[in-house]
Amino acid sequence: MINKKEIEHIANLAKLELSEEEKEIFGRDLSFILEYFSLLDELDVSKIEPTFHSTEKFLIKEERMREDEVKNWSEEEKMKIKNNFVKKEGDYLKTRTIL
Repeated sequence: MINKKEIEHIANLAKLELSEEEKEIFGRDLSFILEYFSLLDELDVSKIEPTFHSTEKFLIKEERMREDEVKNWSEEEKMKIKNNFVKKEGDYLKTRTIL
């Protein structure tokens, strides 16, 4: 079983405030889950081939993403794009931060 210190550490990482009763319940539940996953150690997977990983295709040069290329847009096309953008700053189009 997971000890109280480990439960408090996990709760802190998850930014959870747990009561003493919740810590006890959480500890029991998490211990049960981990014990259940330990059953996987008993399985014989020696005859099972590894599954394909989605990034493997990018290891082959022919399957990599296309190279970036510069396209020359007409002024009319550029204005259409700029006019459809909500936020602008000078000649730049602003987007939401994603990182």
